[in-house]
Amino acid sequence: MKTKLTILFISVIFFGYSQTEILKSSISCGGVTTAVGNLKLIYSIGENAIQERVVGSLQLSEGFLNPIPIGVVLGTDDFLELEGIRVYPNPTVDYVNLKFDSVSDYEIALFDIVGKQLASYKSNNIDFKIDMNPFTSGVYFINIKDTINKQFKVFRILKK
Repeated sequence: MKTKLTILFISVIFFGYSQTEILKSSISCGGVTTAVGNLKLIYSIGENAIQERVVGSLQLSEGFLNPIPIGVVLGTDDFLELEGIRVYPNPTVDYVNLKFDSVSDYEIALFDIVGKQLASYKSNNIDFKIDMNPFTSGVYFINIKDTINKQFKVFRILKK
C-alpha cells in the first residue's frame, strides 16, 4: 500500500508539473507588441510556440502565425475577389490610400489584429484615404466590399 501511494504521489507531481510546462511554453494566449531598443516583436492570438528564448529582459517565443485567408467571406451571399485596387503605402505612418480602377459603392472597414472593428466607411469614388493617426503601431486589416459587383478583398496593413 505504501508503494502504491508513493507511485501515485510521484505520478501526480510529474504529470502536474509537465502539464504546467506545456501550458506555459507552448501556447501563446494573446497578441502583444514588445519593443526593446530598436527590436520590435509582434505576435498574435493563437500562435503555437515551438521554442522560447530569453536574452536579458527580452523573451522570444518562436512559432507559426496562422494566416487569415484573403478573399474569404462568411455569409449567404457569394462574393468574388475584388480586383483593380491599390492600397499604399504599406507600411504606413499616418494615412493609407485606396485607389480603385472603377467607381462603385464600396464599404470599407478597419479591424485590429484581434478582429475588433475600429472604423467603417462608405465611398463611391476612385480615391479614398484612411487616417491611421488615431491608432497605435501594429497590424491592421482593411476589408473592402464592392456591394454592386459583389466583390470582396482584405488587405493587411502595418502601421509604424
